[in-house]
Amino acid sequence: MVAIASSRACARDAIHLIGHSSGGLDARLLATPGVSLPDGESGEPFASQVRSGVSVATPHRGTPSAELFSSLYGKGLLRLLWVATVFVVRQGHLPLALVLRLVDLWRKSLGQRRHGARAVPAARHPDPGGCAPRDRG
Repeated sequence: MVAIASSRACARDAIHLIGHSSGGLDARLLATPGVSLPDGESGEPFASQVRSGVSVATPHRGTPSAELFSSLYGKGLLRLLWVATVFVVRQGHLPLALVLRLVDLWRKSLGQRRHGARAVPAARHPDPGGCAPRDRG
């Protein structure tokens, strides 16, 4: 906000915001009337003077990767990446055998995820009473 205030010749000049990626989220926040900014300042003096806002490649509705990593599968994948990162930091490299083992674990978890999510058709469920379906006609 200091940069915006210092770059205007007149305090009443219109403000036009352009933001790329997360800068577009910041621009939207600044242009929102009545918003309380994280530093405790009020954005109202600026929001009332914003005349336009352009956002380029801004994730206004989140990102697909954020949704993936918030799932149980994504958390497991992050855990594997964390293990590999810690190993590289401590050892200076990642042995091929460990990479192959991590890929194998990841593939198995992917297979379990797919298997667990697969619906079994009702006709294939065993009948616990041993009776054939009745004709309801």
